[in-house]
Amino acid sequence: MKSILTIIIFLCCLLQVGYTQHIPLGMKYQAVARDEKGQIFAERDLQLKISLYSNIDQKKVAYGEIHKVITNQLGLFSLTIGEGIKYTGEFKDIPWSTNDIWMEVAIQTDDETDFVTISSSKMLSVPYAFHAATASELVGGSNDGRGGTTDAVTYW
Repeated sequence: MKSILTIIIFLCCLLQVGYTQHIPLGMKYQAVARDEKGQIFAERDLQLKISLYSNIDQKKVAYGEIHKVITNQLGLFSLTIGEGIKYTGEFKDIPWSTNDIWMEVAIQTDDETDFVTISSSKMLSVPYAFHAATASELVGGSNDGRGGTTDAVTYW
């Protein structure tokens, strides 16, 4: 009986370590939906089109997805960018390290047929943390399993 309990505890620990060693591919996004007059879309079904692009002039979309959301009584909605219905690109292939990334958010209400852009802004530092997962590649080293590299020289 003791050996079975020991094996179960060992397997639980092993599964937990394996499960917690991944980088979540997503960003939280929250906003209040309003119409062009500033009136809140309270308790409404909406679709949002999120486009992440790397060239502001050409608007070359690196990744795009659509979310269906329901606003609350204050017009607030929340979503995770990276977990929507993908329409182009792969989230993991966004060029965080080589380009400035812009995010465009477009909204479609249930009585409209086209998406209307409500914001377009340059992404700032927090999403660039995704690039930290590939930091060892910058110096040509390999990861030592403890968050560092096996190279003798460290570049900051």
